[in-house]
Amino acid sequence: MKRNILFISLLVLFSACENTIDYDFGGVEPQLVVAGIMDASEEEHVVFMSISQHGSVLPVNNGTVKCYVNGELKAEESLKFSELGKNKYLMDVYSDRPWGGDWWEYDNNNQLPLAFSAKFNPGDEVKLEFEANGGKFKASSMDLSVPVPVSFSRIDTLRVTTGNWEGMEYENMRIDADLPDIKEEKNWYCLETLKQTKGVYKFQDGGPDVTIILKDVMNMTDMDDLVLLDGNAPDNDIFSFSSAGNGDFAVFSDGLFSNGTAHLKMNFSSWDFDYREIDDYTFSEYLSSEDNHRGARSLTKTQTVDIFLSNCSEATYFYMKALRAMTSPNYMPQIMEPVTVPSNIKDGVGFVDIVNTTVKSFELAGQSDEYVPEL
Repeated sequence: MKRNILFISLLVLFSACENTIDYDFGGVEPQLVVAGIMDASEEEHVVFMSISQHGSVLPVNNGTVKCYVNGELKAEESLKFSELGKNKYLMDVYSDRPWGGDWWEYDNNNQLPLAFSAKFNPGDEVKLEFEANGGKFKASSMDLSVPVPVSFSRIDTLRVTTGNWEGMEYENMRIDADLPDIKEEKNWYCLETLKQTKGVYKFQDGGPDVTIILKDVMNMTDMDDLVLLDGNAPDNDIFSFSSAGNGDFAVFSDGLFSNGTAHLKMNFSSWDFDYREIDDYTFSEYLSSEDNHRGARSLTKTQTVDIFLSNCSEATYFYMKALRAMTSPNYMPQIMEPVTVPSNIKDGVGFVDIVNTTVKSFELAGQSDEYVPEL
């Protein structure tokens, strides 16, 4: 999933005479740019490093990250940009999450991914130190506190009919969930869903089965839950902007259910859960040429939905709101105010923090099909 982080915003102002105020990047010193969201529920973490120079984001030649937990060095990793295709950093860490970045397509961007292993427990104080280009650039994170995990007390699914564009009604799949708030504290949450569709092929020749898994980050539609909208009423005017509307994820505070329980309603297009949209040819495209010639086969399909619920800091809350704003279908940067992306990097620019995520999974009904490939 692709997420382009906006590191530098330009605001071009037009007066009545249409005079332009130009910004001169020549006087701005290059800075180390760092971004990454670490998850306390995992021990593998990734941060992304680059250089901001003359209005562009350039790659670093080499980078190092050091991770301190409660003042003790727990991890140190280094990497050269030229070695990206030869190391463990191409493993699929966070690639299905909104903050996953595009680092696995390193040929198409200038971010250097630095992966390291460290265990975080609730209440730990974490600090990261960064170096790039042989120590020419140095930066560090603020002190980061590890939050406690949170979880739903109930999850249910149902089909509902909701209004949509131009007053038309559509059938949606809804996931209802109850979220108890952490009492006597101010809290911030992020929520997203991932659909995994698995196909298992059994072949006539009796050879080994082949399992194919397709992953899709699910887009919430017709958001009408004020908690998920963070208190913003839906706005149908495409020329106005708020955090309301469709999106890959929701970020919200406990302002509407402090010390209580939020009854969340997540709506998704019904075709996201419909096997008719997942035909045999979709899966067969992922088979090897050899597997496509192994004779008649049966295909069993199952579908799993994962709900990611993260407890995060106030800083991450504003950071994720900025990402949410920039990816909203209602946002038009040509005519609207620029989105400010917060930074918490000392002697550099960017954002890193720690969340604590709980995953709830449930499987929908499976389906078996007989399918004979064209030879």
